[in-house]
Amino acid sequence: RLINCTDILREAAHGLKGMANNMGLSALARVAGELEKRGRDNNTDSLDLLIQEAQKEFDKARKAFQSILN
Repeated sequence: RLINCTDILREAAHGLKGMANNMGLSALARVAGELEKRGRDNNTDSLDLLIQEAQKEFDKARKAFQSILN
């Protein structure tokens, strides 16, 4: 079975959503859930905006964790 890009998106977003939920990162989990849904539905509309939003939420979480460690 060939794996297409939306299958990869769905699987990666599912993993990210689970990790974000486990760490209490609800905003990142929400965006990852939307990415997962888009992958499942083979809907690639505005993916760049959602990926940018996920990156923004990831960066906010990273900075928060870094401030705790420093």
